[in-house]
Amino acid sequence: MKKAVLNQNILKKYREHLYDEERSQATIEKYMRDVTYFYQYLPDEDKVITKEVLVAYKSSLSDRYKISSINSMLAALNGLLEFMKLNNLKVKLHKVQRSAFYDEE
Repeated sequence: MKKAVLNQNILKKYREHLYDEERSQATIEKYMRDVTYFYQYLPDEDKVITKEVLVAYKSSLSDRYKISSINSMLAALNGLLEFMKLNNLKVKLHKVQRSAFYDEE
């Protein structure tokens, strides 16, 4: 099976893809910030993307971010995986239960 390796060239092409998709500048910057954060998370040796690494990354986000922020970061990452034609590696977002009523506070 072919290795899924992430590198700076792929990140550059992904940025161009987002631009071609006519995403707003703010969206492009957010997505690139999120996927760069994932890139930095990958082990330095080879930057290989596996399902195990993705699940560990998702888990590591839970220590620092709220669920809505994690889901936003994972959506950007899933967009990158789709761009790389790695749909089988996409991670599931956290389920968010919305309340029908607001707290009195």
